[in-house]
Amino acid sequence: MLTLQLLQGQQNKQLFHFWGGTPEKTEQLFTKQVKVIGTSKGNGKTVTAFESSISVPNEEIVKPPHHYAESVGYLILPSKGIWKLDVYIEDKLFGSIIVDVQEK
Repeated sequence: MLTLQLLQGQQNKQLFHFWGGTPEKTEQLFTKQVKVIGTSKGNGKTVTAFESSISVPNEEIVKPPHHYAESVGYLILPSKGIWKLDVYIEDKLFGSIIVDVQEK
């Protein structure tokens, strides 16, 4: 389980990395929209926790072929506890993670 420390309801800057399995599939993710839907284990509340687009990694540091893509933005979860984060790319489920959100 991934543990995040944050202030409830505050913006927490996050950098998500995406792997497509091959450089070609990863590069197909560039410029697509990503949305993270969070569901609280405690009360079942569902929120849109993150929205952004997927970009090319800094090519001064990471040269092609690209083995990962990235998306930066603010993750907002309104309360502490266990949250399931479902990641959607262009409205298609890409994957999920479970996080334990703590009060700071």
